[in-house]
Amino acid sequence: MATLIPLAEPRSTHSLALFELAFRPFFLLGAVFALFAVLPWVLNLHGMAFTPHINAMWWHGHEMIFGFALAIIMGFLLTAAQNWTGVPSPRDVPLMVLVGLWLLPRLFLPFAHSLPIGMLMASDVLAGAGVALVLARMVLKAKQWRNLPFPLMVGMLTVLNGLSYWAALHDNILGAMRIHDAALLWVALVMNMLGGRVIPFFTERASSYTRQTEPKWLLAASNFALILTSVTMLFDNDMALRFSAATSALIVFYRWNHWGWRASFRNPLLWSLHLSFACLPLACALLAMGYPRSGALHLFTIGAMTGLIVSMMSRVSLGHTGRELKVARPLPWAYGLLFIAGLARALAASWPQAYLPLLDFALTCWMLALGIFVCYYAGILLRPRVDGRRG
Repeated sequence: MATLIPLAEPRSTHSLALFELAFRPFFLLGAVFALFAVLPWVLNLHGMAFTPHINAMWWHGHEMIFGFALAIIMGFLLTAAQNWTGVPSPRDVPLMVLVGLWLLPRLFLPFAHSLPIGMLMASDVLAGAGVALVLARMVLKAKQWRNLPFPLMVGMLTVLNGLSYWAALHDNILGAMRIHDAALLWVALVMNMLGGRVIPFFTERASSYTRQTEPKWLLAASNFALILTSVTMLFDNDMALRFSAATSALIVFYRWNHWGWRASFRNPLLWSLHLSFACLPLACALLAMGYPRSGALHLFTIGAMTGLIVSMMSRVSLGHTGRELKVARPLPWAYGLLFIAGLARALAASWPQAYLPLLDFALTCWMLALGIFVCYYAGILLRPRVDGRRG
């Protein structure tokens, strides 16, 4: 775990603290966006016309990755990098600019055709590139070379975002879908690196578990396997994909199995992290077995990615606002509902007769889970820290 370098923050003078640190706007707006963004897609599958700027299938995949997941990654890394490096993270107007660049495509891609798609593409890419450059500056200024992969990964996701737009604009929707599949594995790479740092660390802090030093080769091997899976998915080679996915499943599961999950059952902020991360090797195992790709990837996007996102947002939002690390009673239901939604959506891919009912059930679980988070955390993310400090 990187050494935390606390900053001597002045006391807050604002009643609204939304732009005092990056986790606040990106977590809140990202969660609100995710809460409602799946609904038009499912209604579209029921025959209710939905005509976004380019293509409904492209919009759904693109926005769940580059609209939702990347926003949370950016908010988390900009916040964590301040603690890791001691270099102040953007706040106030600079943060508003980054958030505004991210928000513009979210607002105008689905419903309005008045703005040129090139403008929305530029805004989206500039948001990711801006965050990557800010992170790189913070890491380089502190000379923390071990954290350099994080701005590089945000940069890579930004490149894939631009390629997704380019493919869609050239009516290559199949190519865009492959880019989205590859981008999901880069999100998995971020999860693998951050998970290995924070999950055993949080588990040790809040339970009887004692961390063991993890061999450096294990992280490198798991990252390499996930990158290989991403590449084979991009080029759609079935045999290579099965082999790389099986390798990823085995290595990532082996890592997670040593992070103290057995000591997490009594603490929702711990078991939710472990449960969601475990869906990553499980999704890779489904790919390796030749399970329908849509099912395996949705187990990852809902059970692993969104589950880990909501769990991390819950803990980070409490810790960075000076609150006790104890979630409200409904929050464990949100964690469980996301896991159930992931299982239902994965099952739908191999059960055509129950496809739409299972999608409706998964959508209901999804909206309930995100709704619980937004209801309980909107006030926390909007209001100043309870200790009066900025942040």
